[in-house]
Amino acid sequence: MNDLIADKIVQDTIFKCKICDQQIIFNITNKQSFVSSTEGKEFFGTQLTTYRVYHDVNTERHHNAVLVDNEGAYRGHVDGYAEEIPVQSLDNLSKKDQTTMYKGIIPVDVALNREKSAFILDKSILKLVCIHGPISIEEIRRRTLDLEAPLGLKIDLTLIKEICDKYIKEGLISEVIQ
Repeated sequence: MNDLIADKIVQDTIFKCKICDQQIIFNITNKQSFVSSTEGKEFFGTQLTTYRVYHDVNTERHHNAVLVDNEGAYRGHVDGYAEEIPVQSLDNLSKKDQTTMYKGIIPVDVALNREKSAFILDKSILKLVCIHGPISIEEIRRRTLDLEAPLGLKIDLTLIKEICDKYIKEGLISEVIQ
């Protein structure tokens, strides 16, 4: 997915985790997709920024610091390390503290990848509607089919309609009957 910064197209940044080799995707225009950024210096005529990104794998959190140019292209790793994620045991809580508790039943990395997939699909649909609108739901499906395999989602008309309805409620798009 690409976004715009100051009339420049910014691509998703894709790199492999230095610890586990898992593919990581973030976008420099989405501040929630990375932990922090540090303005870099010009390096061989290219302005590079260091971004800190992490992901969880079982009981570990893998931190990566990567160099990225202004167009979102990955240029290299600065460092990478793993740390244990502290887990609070539900058995240690008293009865009065056990009102409503939630426990994950899938690994956190799978859950985060699902969240990323939904975010990428939602933003892709919003971008299609804003750039090419009015656009039919069938055309949106045709243009998002290539995302099914990488995102691990079955993109059908019902899913697209739900996403479009959400954006209508948020006031970002409108329905046009032709």
